[in-house]
Amino acid sequence: MLSLLSQWSIGFNIITCLLLWCTYQWVCEAFEKSALSRLACSAMLGSIAVLQAWHGWALATGNSLFESRAYSVVLYCSTITFFAFYSTLITPDAKLGKKYIALAALPLLGAVLPSPIAIPLAFFLGGAAALWLIVRLRPHKGQRQNLEVEQLALAGITIAALIIFMAAVVASWWGEQIYVMTYAAISACVFASLLWMLMRYPDLLQKAVELVAQSYAKSTLQNENCEHLGQKIEALMIEQALYKDDTLNLSRLAQALSLSNHQTSELVNTQFGMSVSRYISLHRLNAAKKMLLAEPNASVLSVGLSVGFNSQSTFYAAFKTTTHQTPSQYRKQHS
Repeated sequence: MLSLLSQWSIGFNIITCLLLWCTYQWVCEAFEKSALSRLACSAMLGSIAVLQAWHGWALATGNSLFESRAYSVVLYCSTITFFAFYSTLITPDAKLGKKYIALAALPLLGAVLPSPIAIPLAFFLGGAAALWLIVRLRPHKGQRQNLEVEQLALAGITIAALIIFMAAVVASWWGEQIYVMTYAAISACVFASLLWMLMRYPDLLQKAVELVAQSYAKSTLQNENCEHLGQKIEALMIEQALYKDDTLNLSRLAQALSLSNHQTSELVNTQFGMSVSRYISLHRLNAAKKMLLAEPNASVLSVGLSVGFNSQSTFYAAFKTTTHQTPSQYRKQHS
């Protein structure tokens, strides 16, 4: 029974890898993605899918994973590309420098170290990578909403890596099956949680990328007229209604101001006390409130789309988070 459940979990994990890859490559257009970021995403999800298929094969045939050096190498590839993926999200203009060349050499550990050491170590490194991102987010606690959700997600990944790490350690004595089943079950829980969060908080990844990027930005506005630039941003939003562009994000706003992403992020934070994504969202919400009352026959969806939200779920989530009401409730109360 447990073996059958593990096979179902493995199938779910492989399908989810494909869905997440398609979503990142073609659906997540709210933030800048470099070629290196796309490559890292493909390598990470591809290696995870290969590992899951390998586990299914091992359960079906009874063959050993720990005796395969190739398995250890692929496992290290998934761990390293996980770190590389988040690194490139934080710094989208990153190049293939020494850091990434060094990371590319780490999978050699899987070929050199004995499997009872190499496999647990890979999960230890994966947990450390998730903790690293939590550390990057923590200084911004209280700066914006949903940060606790992101930290909780990363903490969950850290705990998942720790559990699989322990299963890999005891596998030498209790058998590899406990490792494979634990990996399948924990991975399914993590993937199911990620899918739920993407549906519940559609712009969560965009906000996390923008927020963490701020921790890397040094003050570069000393020579810029910040007050004038702040007025320029307000003019773009109020007079030109730039917020109605559903593709508007940090990069596009920076282009409109002829500033770098870091400068724009710093400018909005210092002039308005919030992140760029929240600043854009508030302009959209203010316009939506006015339209809900001015056009009582307009559908809630059409209102959300007309002010720049790219989906009903994003509009509802942002509206309820800010007003503690749904758009329909707000319209009814203020009519």
